[in-house]
Amino acid sequence: MKRKLRMTAIYLTIVAVVGGFILINSGNIKQKKVPHKNNIIEIESIKAPTKYIKVGRSVLSVSFLNGTEGKITYQRLIELAYQHKDAEKINILDVGYLEDNFLDENTENISKEDSSSENSIMKSIWITSLPTFTSGVYKTVLYREVLADDRFIDSFAKGQEWKLKNDITVKLRATADGNSFARMGLNLNNELVCRIAKGTILKGPPEDSECNSREIRCTFYQNEGIWERWGLINGIPYYFWGNFAEPSKYKLYAIDRIVRPEIMR
Repeated sequence: MKRKLRMTAIYLTIVAVVGGFILINSGNIKQKKVPHKNNIIEIESIKAPTKYIKVGRSVLSVSFLNGTEGKITYQRLIELAYQHKDAEKINILDVGYLEDNFLDENTENISKEDSSSENSIMKSIWITSLPTFTSGVYKTVLYREVLADDRFIDSFAKGQEWKLKNDITVKLRATADGNSFARMGLNLNNELVCRIAKGTILKGPPEDSECNSREIRCTFYQNEGIWERWGLINGIPYYFWGNFAEPSKYKLYAIDRIVRPEIMR
């Protein structure tokens, strides 16, 4: 009887350990953040490098501030121009990246230590319905820099100015689906943060501009793909997989346009 109680206690202890292990790793997303920039961004400059893009019958000027020249492809500029056809001018204020942590997306993204500790736990438990894994987690990026979101931050009228008393931050987080237990060990870049630092002066178009409104926005891009893993359930081979998306890049920009008051009828 005592031996049976002792075995029951050991069984419950193992279940508790595994349960805690699952909860701790349920996010399956590596907590990595890019250190934010403390420098104050420049909102406009007459000396900034400028390109001109034809959109229909109009010509849109795009200026590159804060060292952003060469960080956006011409195709992305065309996309941006057509996204804001009513704009007169766009200032690119910042471009940020979150590079992939791994040299090869097709390599195993779980360390030998994690794999051995995970297997030792699985071998110690007497629950045959839980899978045992015969491989680590493999991550394959299928699409790079896919447009994920475009966020509105603030807008200002001509001549208006506002000095930030606190940082403004907008962010994009990684996502993953599929069996949460099977994807333990999947390392994804967790979060990409676009930050406008405290002390930055946000302002509308200058008084001599024909534009009377300025809108500040941030566009996020992400890498998308699948994760895969192989295992056994009750001794039967099983293939686990799911989708993931992780942030890769953002561009912070300001749009100058002419906003006409509606005609009262």
